[in-house]
Amino acid sequence: MKRTIFFLAFGICMQISAACSSNNYIDPGEGSVGVQVVATTVQDLYERSEIIVIGRAIEINDVINMARDVYDPSKPDPSFFIVGQVYKVHVEEYLKGGGPKTIYIVQEEGYIRNIANPSKDQILIAREESGYIPVKLEKEYLFFLRLMLGGPDETYFSGTSHPWRFNLEDREKIKPESPWKDAEKYFPNRSLTETISIFNTPMLSPTSPYPSPFIPYP
Repeated sequence: MKRTIFFLAFGICMQISAACSSNNYIDPGEGSVGVQVVATTVQDLYERSEIIVIGRAIEINDVINMARDVYDPSKPDPSFFIVGQVYKVHVEEYLKGGGPKTIYIVQEEGYIRNIANPSKDQILIAREESGYIPVKLEKEYLFFLRLMLGGPDETYFSGTSHPWRFNLEDREKIKPESPWKDAEKYFPNRSLTETISIFNTPMLSPTSPYPSPFIPYP
């Protein structure tokens, strides 16, 4: 139990540090156990991402535990389970970084306290309570990604900050897909071409802290 509490506290501190460095303000929310960091500009997403790709999810694979042992991140946390759904993704184009044509994106889809090996029913309940948005198969997305902490290998990635993916069904009006309700306010409809052109545009001023964006976890 102490290991789990320490892990959560450490994770919260790391996320708050990252957010504050980009002038983003986050709030854990009443009754939550942590926070999820958001970005409020395309430049924020670009700077935080190790790779940026255009791609399609082609398979839904296993569920893994995204909570890691604080003493050895290569191992799952022994008493806390973050539902990590693995999606096999075909990369059509790298816009930042490089790598193989096939990668795996792990999306958080709920959490379970005090259980290291939950049943399928427990995972289903956690998902229903989380309000997650599944990655749709064969739909084209723009993904902002970083290596998954403690992932099986260097082809496993997770989202950088919300909103870490954009639906490309209409390339003239790409839309963020995120549980963060204000994502579309900060990321109004732009074309894919315009969004890419912003990547290397220097920010003229810090990210505005008003209104304060945050996502309770969860």
